[in-house]
Amino acid sequence: MPLLVLMLEVAGRSSIQAGATSLEMIAGGKGMLLPGVSGVRRRRVTIIRAGTVGLHACVVGVGFGADVTIVDINPLRLA
Repeated sequence: MPLLVLMLEVAGRSSIQAGATSLEMIAGGKGMLLPGVSGVRRRRVTIIRAGTVGLHACVVGVGFGADVTIVDINPLRLA
């Protein structure tokens, strides 16, 4: 079980990087940067479910300077 948790943590942290890459023009995106730059509005990130993957994705998203929102049906996970 501990190996599965580690794999989920890596998946969560990698998901934000994959999303940021898909925003680049070379990947067919609109040419936006996820990390904040002076004078540019912060990007919004929505994470669905607040499990292990979602919480680690949130940590990286906030670290990138994004405006992060987490959505989950269980209010205890959001507290």
